[in-house]
Amino acid sequence: MSAGWRTLLLRIGDRCPEYGGTADHKEHIFLLQCAEQLPHKIPFFGVLIGLINLENEDFAKGVVDATQANLQDALHTENRDRIRILLRFLCGLLGMAGTDTWDLVSLPPCVCPITSCAHDLALFVHLSARGRTLPLYVDDMIIIGDDPEYIAFVKARLSEQFLISDLGPLSYFLVIEVSSTSDAFFTSQEKYTQDFIACAALTDYRIVETPMDLNVHLRATDSDPLSDPTRYRHLVGSLVYLAITCPDIFYPVHILGQFVSALTLEFDVSITTPTLLLSDSTSAISIARDLVKHELTKHIGVDASFVRAGLQDLMCSKVISPNSIIETYETLLSSAATILDEDAGNASWQPRADFYVYCILASLPWGGSELFEQVPDELERVLVGIQSYISIRRHFDDIAFSVFETDEGNSPNKKDFMEDLWEHMQLLSRNGWKVKSVPKPYLSFEAQLVVGKSHRFHPVSCPPPTFTMSSSEILKGQEKHEANLKYPQRLRRLHIFPTNKAENMQPVDRFVVEEYILDVLLFFNGCRKECAFYLVSLPVSFRYEYLMAETIFSQLLLLPNPPFRPIYYTLVIIDLCKALPAAFPSVVVAAVHALFDRISNMDTECRTRLILWFSHHLSNFQFIWPWQEWANVKGLPKWAPQRVFVQEVLEREIRLSYFEKIKQSIEDAAELEGLLPPKAGPNFRYHTDESKESTEGHRLSKELVSMVRGRKTTRDIILWVEEQIVPANGAKFAVDVVSQTLLDIGSKSFTHLITVLERYGQIISKLCPDEEMQLLLMDEVSAYWKNSTQMTAIAIDRMMGYRLISNLAIVKWVFSPANVDQFHVSDRPWEILRNTVSKTYNRISDLRKEIQTLRKSIQVAKEASAKAIKELEEAKSILEIVEGQPVPSERPGRLRRLQGFADKAKEEEVTIEESLEAKQALLALGLEEGKELLRLLFKSFLDVLTERLPPVSADGDVPNLRAGDPNVTFPASDPEAATMEIDNENGADNNSQVNRENTEAGYTIGELEQWCLCTLGYLKSFSRQYATEIWSHIGMLDDEVFVGSIHPLIRKAAFSGLCRQMNQ
Repeated sequence: MSAGWRTLLLRIGDRCPEYGGTADHKEHIFLLQCAEQLPHKIPFFGVLIGLINLENEDFAKGVVDATQANLQDALHTENRDRIRILLRFLCGLLGMAGTDTWDLVSLPPCVCPITSCAHDLALFVHLSARGRTLPLYVDDMIIIGDDPEYIAFVKARLSEQFLISDLGPLSYFLVIEVSSTSDAFFTSQEKYTQDFIACAALTDYRIVETPMDLNVHLRATDSDPLSDPTRYRHLVGSLVYLAITCPDIFYPVHILGQFVSALTLEFDVSITTPTLLLSDSTSAISIARDLVKHELTKHIGVDASFVRAGLQDLMCSKVISPNSIIETYETLLSSAATILDEDAGNASWQPRADFYVYCILASLPWGGSELFEQVPDELERVLVGIQSYISIRRHFDDIAFSVFETDEGNSPNKKDFMEDLWEHMQLLSRNGWKVKSVPKPYLSFEAQLVVGKSHRFHPVSCPPPTFTMSSSEILKGQEKHEANLKYPQRLRRLHIFPTNKAENMQPVDRFVVEEYILDVLLFFNGCRKECAFYLVSLPVSFRYEYLMAETIFSQLLLLPNPPFRPIYYTLVIIDLCKALPAAFPSVVVAAVHALFDRISNMDTECRTRLILWFSHHLSNFQFIWPWQEWANVKGLPKWAPQRVFVQEVLEREIRLSYFEKIKQSIEDAAELEGLLPPKAGPNFRYHTDESKESTEGHRLSKELVSMVRGRKTTRDIILWVEEQIVPANGAKFAVDVVSQTLLDIGSKSFTHLITVLERYGQIISKLCPDEEMQLLLMDEVSAYWKNSTQMTAIAIDRMMGYRLISNLAIVKWVFSPANVDQFHVSDRPWEILRNTVSKTYNRISDLRKEIQTLRKSIQVAKEASAKAIKELEEAKSILEIVEGQPVPSERPGRLRRLQGFADKAKEEEVTIEESLEAKQALLALGLEEGKELLRLLFKSFLDVLTERLPPVSADGDVPNLRAGDPNVTFPASDPEAATMEIDNENGADNNSQVNRENTEAGYTIGELEQWCLCTLGYLKSFSRQYATEIWSHIGMLDDEVFVGSIHPLIRKAAFSGLCRQMNQ
């Protein structure tokens, strides 16, 4: 069997052993892992399991049970992707429940129908003028009647619907031997009885008159249970069939069946009291209503569940019943409704409720048609429940996570993701649940799958909500943020391309293909080539290159963070261009142009990601790009977003290559050469040149170089600086000479820089003990690497890593006047600030992980120490009498070894505890440092923005920074027009309205307004990216930063990044 289903697995087209991870040794677990790893091929795996179910029912039951266990575990661990995939997988395992088998045997109108026997639902009766016909189905089928022609007719019709074999005249059925004459049938179980006696090893025993001794009372406590009751159970079960022709042994068989030892322990349930039987008719009604259940209560059962069930419209694999899916849907829907309940719920956790309902809706394209055909009333009940949920949930305004900035009040009636998906499912319902993008491989196996056995899918339960019922707005905001982190929206569509690129794709088909793409990206994030392979071979019949590009870019630019590192999407796009060389590169080009056209409205963080992706992408294709199409950006003002975008892309390309190569790549757009940064190289202030006059600084720098080359120690150099430079020239001049010289020594490569900082960092630390001197040090780094933004950022980052510069000093330096003026025209200050904040919180995260590891190590060390001490004490407690005196019986050498082990274990425990205390102290210091960093960061944003933002009007109208003035023009190259003026203190208008780009250039926002937009965008970006850390200190920020009459635009930017209401 193993080779058979693995062969089928290969025929599906998937080398699952290579992609399924660590497969369980049990085959059904392995197959389930494969299905989870390839969710876009779930329909194929469903059919595969259905086919295996025909030969190995235990295998299919194992899959169903494992799926239930995995889904339950995923619900409790809040594993979103696994919940969604397993729910879709259940739709591929749907079973059947509906019409009678004999409905398929369509009879001529003149022929009387076949009806079920009222006393035995395995027996069917046909009455006609020519006699009676009795079909009986229990595992096999026997047909007995007076009309041979009608019997032949029934057999022919059954063979059209099922794969059957005619075994001829009845001779053996249900372990019963049958013989017949012209007027009678004779039954016997002699062979079965002999086989049973041999199996029970009773052939040498004599026959008794009665099956049991008289007046014997057996009790469960008379003796110990059998260690292995398997054989006993088998024998008792066999006696049940022997009683068919020997009804007089039913009673003793019943008595024996009472002593089948602890059967329920197999199911982890130990029954210590008798089962409670109710005196009502609930159980009887339930059994009578479900024909399948009625038959299964009668010991007949291998195939009864599916042959009895309906066969009008076959489902995928016939492994579980549709009622199981409905029950799971209602469980999720009930949990979602509870979360939004006004009394028992908490609206802050709506993302969790939305996710549960999303899982239901997202699985309907795979199972909606089957559910509609088989349990339409139950499906309608679920849909009505979803409609009620949609009506009471709060509309989600995702302006904080929108890739493109929109004006206030734009698209107020725009549907959110859940409302849009619900609308798609309603349309799908009206269209009869027909989805072209979901394959139906089971249609090729209808005749085989119909005889499979259904397995019960046990109910699942959602974990109870753990939220708090608090009226505090801060606590509600924290809970809302936590809910958004645990249950983020999976996709936010960019809508890059026009609708005509969708190949007349139905909305639900678009959703299904998006699910395919996201699933492949998820499960192959470590295998980029396999990811590209499956992306280009999705099981759909229409072209989807544009949708694939749009979905990947949507993930790349997803806010607050993409699911994976941006480099992953870069590599996937590269591999897709190579896999579809005739189609996908042109789609990528169209996407870049579409995004470039909207770059001025793009979120600042997304703009940075796009720059990094685009430069990396071009580096893999010889930097080839039609730059001449963007040559006009050189005529735009220096603050125009399109010009800044091209400028930053070229700068990043130089980092990935070299200056001459990039200059050569833009030969067709010579105008863009003006946007290239200066050729990278150091700007050493004390460079020896015959044309320059040697100064005191040159002399001291040359002497310092000699000391470094002479391998002088750090202490010697510090003494030299303190004696030769500081007294005569001051500390600032010493910082100038030492920093410039050491940077020049380490300028050859990144490795040289690291080596210099490691060896001589103490000199810099001695010279720069406070923030004032550290600010001076960063000025020197910036001056030395003024032609290389990359090396400036690297040098400052490394100095922070070696604790030569504090993160607070870096924030102050970034917000110094020289850097503030560059906020809207260069990414250099923002790159340094991003690195600083990221490194600060990465340190805190690393410390938390180390502390968690140390706590586990302490537990292990304590256990080892206790064990060693116990062994030592036990050895010491063993005494023997020598010359009338008790003395230790253990050898002294062993006692010394045990004592050594105990001392060593205790010492290790103490060492780990000391390390833990040290790490906890560092964590406390880091948390305080992070708190101060946030305070300074937001205070700095507040100060520079308050100084430059246009004031609110007397009527309270907030200025619209994006409202250009097309009637005012100025030359883009006019140096006066490029000067950014500050608002007057009295609030009078400044001349920024004349700082506008002419209408021919297509950009009409002035420099001051663009600076404000850019800085507000980065404020929003930092608030969004570090929202978790900010919420931890929101009380401090409210008390010290967000107080007084703050400009509404500042409050909006900071609060929208936190998903916080403006009035909070």
